[in-house]
Amino acid sequence: MNYDQRVTSFRFMGDQLDAVATLAITTTEKTVYVWDYVLLQIIAESTDGHTGASISCSSVSPISGIIATGDSKGNITIWDHVNNILLHYSPDSVKGNGVFSLSFSPHSPNLIVIGYNNGTLMVFDIESGGIVHQLIGHSNQIHSLSWSETPDMDMFTIPLDQVLSDAETNIPKFLISSSKDETIKVWDAIDYDLVYDINVPKPKQTKNNRIWISTCWNPKSIDEFVSTTRNGGLIQWKLNHNTNKYSKKNFEYGHNRMVFSVNNVFKNRIISISMDRKIIIWDTRTRKKRTIFPSLGGFAYKIDISPLDPSRLAIGVGDNTIQVWNVGKVGYKTVTLWKGLQSKITCIKWHTKETGVLAFGSQDGKVGIYNVFSVKLTQLKTYHKGTVYSLDFGPHPQTEESFTALYSCGGGIILVHDLWKPKNKALDVNNLILQANSEILNIYKMIYPSLDSFPKRTEIRFSKDETMISIGNAKGLIEIYSVPQFKLINIFNDHKKMINRLDWKIDRNILASDLSDNTVRPIHNIRGHSGPINTCAWSLINQKFIYTGSSDQTVRQWVYDEQVYENPPDPKPRKRKRKRKKNRGNANKAAEETFILSNKDIDKSKESSIFRINNQHGSIDDFELCVQNIQYQNQSETGIRNNLLVSDGPAFLDIKGKEYLDKNEIDKYLLTEFWKGNIIPVLDFVIKNDRITPSWLSISPLAGIDIWMQMTEIYAKKLEDIGKYHQSSMYYISIHQIENAINVYLKANMYPDALALAKSRLSPRDPWINSIIEEWGIFFEKRNRYIAACNCYITIGEYERAIAVVHQLGDQENLERAIKLAEMCNHEEAYEQLTQQLLKMDPNTEDIVDA
Repeated sequence: MNYDQRVTSFRFMGDQLDAVATLAITTTEKTVYVWDYVLLQIIAESTDGHTGASISCSSVSPISGIIATGDSKGNITIWDHVNNILLHYSPDSVKGNGVFSLSFSPHSPNLIVIGYNNGTLMVFDIESGGIVHQLIGHSNQIHSLSWSETPDMDMFTIPLDQVLSDAETNIPKFLISSSKDETIKVWDAIDYDLVYDINVPKPKQTKNNRIWISTCWNPKSIDEFVSTTRNGGLIQWKLNHNTNKYSKKNFEYGHNRMVFSVNNVFKNRIISISMDRKIIIWDTRTRKKRTIFPSLGGFAYKIDISPLDPSRLAIGVGDNTIQVWNVGKVGYKTVTLWKGLQSKITCIKWHTKETGVLAFGSQDGKVGIYNVFSVKLTQLKTYHKGTVYSLDFGPHPQTEESFTALYSCGGGIILVHDLWKPKNKALDVNNLILQANSEILNIYKMIYPSLDSFPKRTEIRFSKDETMISIGNAKGLIEIYSVPQFKLINIFNDHKKMINRLDWKIDRNILASDLSDNTVRPIHNIRGHSGPINTCAWSLINQKFIYTGSSDQTVRQWVYDEQVYENPPDPKPRKRKRKRKKNRGNANKAAEETFILSNKDIDKSKESSIFRINNQHGSIDDFELCVQNIQYQNQSETGIRNNLLVSDGPAFLDIKGKEYLDKNEIDKYLLTEFWKGNIIPVLDFVIKNDRITPSWLSISPLAGIDIWMQMTEIYAKKLEDIGKYHQSSMYYISIHQIENAINVYLKANMYPDALALAKSRLSPRDPWINSIIEEWGIFFEKRNRYIAACNCYITIGEYERAIAVVHQLGDQENLERAIKLAEMCNHEEAYEQLTQQLLKMDPNTEDIVDA
């Protein structure tokens, strides 16, 4: 099940529909889907019900299978997908306040409890369309709702006759609500009286202001439930209904970040989902973990399996973390490394001689070492100027003892890091090669006449006995050197494009290469990922397994010989957009004036040739040139390099390119280099000399995803600096830097744009959305737009600030407004103080106040 939009909620619906296993899913595109999750087919879908607001939560009736959804504007939609009936509700008392949680009653087919953003909690009758009860107690967002189950209640489906018989029994029924105010309240589900009021324990020290409290009853229990804490812990609460007292016991350590959801599964099992990207199944009797399912929060850029512990697999992830999986354990025991990592982890490598030591390289060029057992990070002093895309361990070239060094490849060079002295400057492998091979530059010159220095390095790999190192280059060269002397053994010039990957066979010194010119004949291919595959690794435990990491944010295990080779599907033909006829009679040209690119932004002047055919070397109209050409054709005279008609193409472009560079005609110089196929050097020049344009950006994918992303980020920053905020934001979004895209608008005080983007790309529950609204309110307040600021503070539930900002205006009219707000928000203390102030200001208002 793949969606272009973010999934905001899902609910299992059980076996109500002719024994079909069904699942209800809602997305930010305001659509509700009902899936058969066994056959993976959509049974029904609805796009009606929520207009102008995103769906924030959903619930499925365990009795009737009816689906309820709530949105950020406070609207409730009831959908009977079997009979295709759709009902809409928007209670007046909470109009405009976002719905945060929903839960159908398992005891009555028509009752649903609704939790709002401001802490309002109500029981609603979907048959009459009226409020049955309003539960007073919470002062902030309602995070979760959970109904107790009777001992004979099925967790998915409840026959209607059983519901009616349960109502006549004396079995207690309860409802739990949890809130951002860090309280849990247990209500009697018959008369909705408050039975227990519990404060969630606060951690002694925390810098995290995010709060999320989830709850669920232990399966088939009415006196035990589980709640989460701010720092990712789980607590089991025991209720004594005779004394109305309670006790608690902590679960063992499992999550290290905030837990978003906890639900009962069956018997003595509950499941939790956390911000640490882990899903854990717990045993409520022992309060211990039973199974852990790891997941990823970004692209899987690199996979490596430890040669000393083949059951341990590490993954470099695009969410600035490293995941370490112990695949030898049932359920995959996982560790997430994140402290000190400030950029995407683009490559990783296990130490070949020390267990638990893992090297990593990042998109910002940094290299470091993590001890996965002690979770200790060692950052190496020297870093690359570009993305690090290859790492390997090998002998140190300047020590007689067998010390292992870390070799890193990034930004076109290879560095050697001393692990014993991490603060020392790293060695440049190019210098080591030049010292041991004085003729190496001449050898390069023989292969590539236009090359005056070392080629750009793209890959490194040591042989299994660490006596040789193979180096891959951007031009397709593969070089083999002895180590630690770095004497040249051989150069292979069989490839024509960049070397992406090199690997030595385990039992022999045979080298395999992976490249960009499609010269490897495939015998198997793997299909199943919904995004590009970035990395793969063979299992060292079982050679039939292969692990793949993808941009779809998953790592998958395959049995490779079961994957039959199939030709890739033909690309879909692009649809051509029809040109609309211009309405010459319409004076309104707003459609042509967009913030991205308008007709007036396009340079309509036609370009001419970059070559001058009439110059000091002769004119093409000169008869003498004809004589020279005949002599050349008769091989009586060598070709004239400045004569385009008879010269060698690359030689002619070399001369012209140098001329243009000397004259500082940079655009012409870059064009000649691009014609010669020197794509990566051209783009390096463009980046270093701040000459990125949309034209160069459009061809940057030819040099690889790293170059494209680097150029896109630089160009986005450039656009931001010159005030092209929308274009800048779009470029950041294209490389998945949503945070930077939002910050572009925030720095420019474009709060509506920042909020719209945040709401469309972030989770509806992401605290940053409220922070943006709060910042917008402060912005208004500083500019004396107090009513606008008041609106912002009300939206995020900061009623006291909203009242204070209106009161700040000081006149009688706004004092009366502040009193009205205090009354509506049930803020008794503010109401008392403000009414007294109003009476002192104007005694004649006593009747109004009393009313």
